[in-house]
Amino acid sequence: MNLLETNAQIQDIETNHDLLRYKIGGWCAWPILRFSLAAIASNLTIDTTDIRLTLSERVNQSIRDASCFLHSKHSKVLLLVASSNRVELENDLYKDIIFDGLLRYIPSYFKIEHINNKFYLDHSYSALYPSQMTTSGIYLVASTLSKLIQPKPIILLADNLYSLIKDVLQISNLERMYIRKALLSYYWRKNLYRTLLRRIKPHILLLQTAYTNHAIVAAAKELNIRVIEFQHGIIDRHHPGYSWTATASNYKKHMPIPDQVFVYGDYWRDELSMNGFWNEEICVVGSLHLDQYRTHKDTNQYIRSNRFLTSRKIVVTTQAMDVDHLISFLIEFIKSSAQPIEIDIKLHPRESDRQPYEIAFKDYPNIRIISGHTPPSTFELLSKADYHVSIHSTCHYDALGLGKPTIILPFTNYERMLPLMEKAPGYTFLVRTAAEMNQIIAYDRPVPQEIGAYYFRNGALENIIHELHLEERIGS
Repeated sequence: MNLLETNAQIQDIETNHDLLRYKIGGWCAWPILRFSLAAIASNLTIDTTDIRLTLSERVNQSIRDASCFLHSKHSKVLLLVASSNRVELENDLYKDIIFDGLLRYIPSYFKIEHINNKFYLDHSYSALYPSQMTTSGIYLVASTLSKLIQPKPIILLADNLYSLIKDVLQISNLERMYIRKALLSYYWRKNLYRTLLRRIKPHILLLQTAYTNHAIVAAAKELNIRVIEFQHGIIDRHHPGYSWTATASNYKKHMPIPDQVFVYGDYWRDELSMNGFWNEEICVVGSLHLDQYRTHKDTNQYIRSNRFLTSRKIVVTTQAMDVDHLISFLIEFIKSSAQPIEIDIKLHPRESDRQPYEIAFKDYPNIRIISGHTPPSTFELLSKADYHVSIHSTCHYDALGLGKPTIILPFTNYERMLPLMEKAPGYTFLVRTAAEMNQIIAYDRPVPQEIGAYYFRNGALENIIHELHLEERIGS
């Protein structure tokens, strides 16, 4: 099944079996499992072994975290950030593109970093706004406690959910221990986060991907800390992390979900509200990162207009899947092209293996392969491109926001992008052959500003400052 089919099935199952009635410490347990099970059922899980810290690295980092915890101070705002968001330089230091633009306006903050990709650690060591600690220690201790102390009610609940889910979702490779581990990890992480939060005493928690961080969300809400999630990636009516239906509203107070979700534009608010669950929680603010590149538009237009002859510069963003199909398609496209082409292939942050691309394109000097953790960043590339190409990616929307037309390739989960063609016809294209792609890129297609603004509202900094009630800090 593709993700759209899996999501529809999950919505039916949770309603018909009332899965939200199962709780751990007063919080619904089903949200803890929902996204990961959808990914497994849709065959969208990716092996992240190469980018994870080794056990010895986790232990060393955990020792440093313990020291940071002991020296932690009261802060107004707690931020949970990801290493892979430090992708751009400012004054020779790496900036978190989601949150760092706000920090000069926040009176005091404490930043916890989730090391989701160890290849970004050098960026963390040269950070514009360094993190005070990481999640490594919390995760390591929680993992140890999960093996040593397993409350019987959680084990019984896990086994009950396993039997039910395995039958109705028909996930052949789902194991009982997977459900047990997920629920036990949540239980112990929440307890550890509560201890940390009591020490820091923040008023607000800012984070992204709350659908994979239920433990800290639940811990914060138990302590009456306002939880705000910043949009990261595609969050629509079909996303298993957000696609709750109206029937789930009865359990909303018991679900470990954010109090507010700050989204990029009106499109995302409209999408999330369609299922009848999200209402006043959705706040349209824009994107700090995209606004930064909108200010560079005139300069980049000059660069593009003065490029040699009629060459086309294309940015391909990968998804760490369907690599062979993508490579074959691009080779056929280049061979059949009637005009000069330059292609930058920007690898997904979770994609550490460059070898398949390097081997395939070693004889193509007009193709550049760029790792996810190395510059230039995706937005730097898009701002100077004529077209963007990907399968299913937020970068399709990013491209439109930056005034660039975007092309969808018909590989795994591409169906999720089809509604975009209806919303932005003439600037979003589904291509099934190399010949179709060559016909499309033959023309300049600047995207109107109103389309970009629909997906990314202008004035993100002012909007966010207003929503966080930080107006008095603007002039400081």
